[in-house]
Amino acid sequence: MAARKVVKSLKSAALAPTFFIVAVFASHPATIQGQNPKQPQVPKTDFRCTGTVKDVRPGLFQLAGDDGEQWLVQIAAQPKDIVYSGSADMTFLRPGMFVRISSKLNRRGQTDEKIGNWTAFTPKPDTKLGLITEQTRSTDPNLFIDSKAEKRPKPKPSLDPTYEIAGRITKVTRTEITIDAAGTQVRAQVADKSSVTLDLADLSYLRPGDKVEFSGWHVTGEKGRGWATKITATAAEPLADSAAKKSKAPQK
Repeated sequence: MAARKVVKSLKSAALAPTFFIVAVFASHPATIQGQNPKQPQVPKTDFRCTGTVKDVRPGLFQLAGDDGEQWLVQIAAQPKDIVYSGSADMTFLRPGMFVRISSKLNRRGQTDEKIGNWTAFTPKPDTKLGLITEQTRSTDPNLFIDSKAEKRPKPKPSLDPTYEIAGRITKVTRTEITIDAAGTQVRAQVADKSSVTLDLADLSYLRPGDKVEFSGWHVTGEKGRGWATKITATAAEPLADSAAKKSKAPQK
């Protein structure tokens, strides 16, 4: 019986910081004003801050500023104003994620080479998915020829163009990843040495140690608590499946 009381008290102690942080923001006049626009306007001061993440809670993170200031930051940014960059190993990729690669394709819809460079990204409204023919960077053979001179026939386009392939992952195996590129199924072979570049609008991967730069506001005269409206975060360490989404920090 005594042991159960000890365990219960330890759990309560562990959860106390989370309840405290949430309570601080929930009871703050600026938060109440956001929930009830009829409340008196709270004076705000815009600011920018760069620092290192110390702790992460749902919708919040604690930041140690490079200038020595300590901040509790509420995520008030929309996905279009969030960038989470860094790198990951191949175990990070799984069905449902969006990826981008570059390769030629054979008739079976398979990349003609093993892919070592992958980019995991969050689609934006103007993001083009599917197969996009990459433009050749070779010099135009007619660039320095007199336009009045006899025109030469244009070279025929290559029969095996290189594509930028962007789409959603539907299947992952150790040697191959299947991508739904706007309705076209592409089977991408995985190179033995592969890496993933992150270009995400998702702070659910934010972890202690990550670097963050944000702009936002705090109540005039009250430093230490801020609301971030634009956030750029960089992963301190490469992400892997075992580390993915351990820290939940959903956007507002």
